Amino acid sequence: MIIPIILLIKEAFVEYLWACIIGYLFGCIQTGYIVGKIIHHKDIRELGNGNAGASNATLVFGKKFGLITVTIDILKSVIAMIIIKRYFGTEIDAKSLTTLLYITGLFVILGHNYPFYMGFRGGKGTAATIGIMYGLNIWLGLTGMIVMIILILITNYMTIATMGMLVTLLIYTILVYPILLALLVVGVLSIMSIYRHRKNFINIKNKDEVKVLEALFKKSK
Repeated sequence: MIIPIILLIKEAFVEYLWACIIGYLFGCIQTGYIVGKIIHHKDIRELGNGNAGASNATLVFGKKFGLITVTIDILKSVIAMIIIKRYFGTEIDAKSLTTLLYITGLFVILGHNYPFYMGFRGGKGTAATIGIMYGLNIWLGLTGMIVMIILILITNYMTIATMGMLVTLLIYTILVYPILLALLVVGVLSIMSIYRHRKNFINIKNKDEVKVLEALFKKSK
């Protein structure tokens, strides 16, 4: 009786370990930093708001560069989750696979926010979180983007739009996958996002925050 339980625990540990490793490594693909170095020969973290994510990439290098960064940051989450689906999809039940995908997504964000080769100074994980939503369900991803667009049009702040996206993910998880571990993942993602955006909240309060539409429609560099 004990040996089968040990084997099950060992197997589950291996699955979660792979999810963590694959998620983190894909998350470490820091598009804003890498492309900024290759094309502009500059460290994006030393420019603009000091962030390595898509928002700062757009502000510093222009809309085209920002679009490239957003697209790749979304795709890295999706691809990491597809790999987990392909590798473990036939070995575990749907509920366990979904939990594994949430774990993968969490570690993509950890890799994105805290890449080891950049002194653990990365982005804020907004685009990569959209990718997680697409990886879970394409309609969830589309809904998340629509919510963000609506909130940007209403508030003109990316930070508020990001919070709305996270609320969308939380509601989806509660309604469709009310699994404790999945809910914990969404909770951690939300706490990390709030923490990473703490200066943005202060800027919004002081009316110093950059407005999205102004940044998007200014002349590209």
